[in-house]
Amino acid sequence: MIPPLMNTASRKQREIAAREELILDCAARLLGEVGYQGLSMDRVAEAVEYSKGTIYQHFDCKEDLLAGLCLRSSQDLYDLFSRAAGLDLSPRERLIAIAFAYQLFIRLHPLEFANMQTLKSATVREKTSAENRCAMQTIEAQVMNTLTQVVRDGVSSGDLTLPQGLTCEELIFCLWATQYGAASLGISGIPFADYGVPSIAGALQKFNNNLLDGLNWHPVSKEFDYAATQRYLEQQVFNAELRMLQDDAETRQRKSS
Repeated sequence: MIPPLMNTASRKQREIAAREELILDCAARLLGEVGYQGLSMDRVAEAVEYSKGTIYQHFDCKEDLLAGLCLRSSQDLYDLFSRAAGLDLSPRERLIAIAFAYQLFIRLHPLEFANMQTLKSATVREKTSAENRCAMQTIEAQVMNTLTQVVRDGVSSGDLTLPQGLTCEELIFCLWATQYGAASLGISGIPFADYGVPSIAGALQKFNNNLLDGLNWHPVSKEFDYAATQRYLEQQVFNAELRMLQDDAETRQRKSS
């Protein structure tokens, strides 16, 4: 049996953590509504119905609050990437799983993704605490290493021979930049379906497969059913997250009708 004092401390810690999550959720919503310049500790306190002093118990300033948002979203991204990278699949399939996980992260955290440039900006980093800056650098390094390790596995297994002068890190950067750019365009409001791109996710899948085939990353598409890999990711690996997104969409539809 847990001693009463330990149990009380644990409950108190849970309450503090829950309050911090509420503050972060509110800050993310306000950031989307009023932008970086309009966001303030006063506004956050008013929205969560806590005193400003309570907010300052968790975060030193607005930038520190944004750093907390960045850390939370980066940890969520790292968790998804780690699950994808740890699957018992070939290196190329695991890279496909990571791309799938990234698109899933954007759907699960649309506000954080939309505000990612602000959250990772030099302005935020300069004004946040040294502890948070260090934590941000650590999680970013973990994310990058998780990605590059999949490419290293492809090289060490003999499935991939990198073009001369191209490093694993550079390949990952270019692939990630493509995913990020496509996602950013996807929320831009441009009606790409009207211009011949009915599915951004579908276009990315085709592009990635052709790109990896062009790099001669084995097994190439004509030798392997990567559509089956996609179904496996949807039906078994990330089924719970997709179901949650579907439930949220159905709830919003019922409320609007």
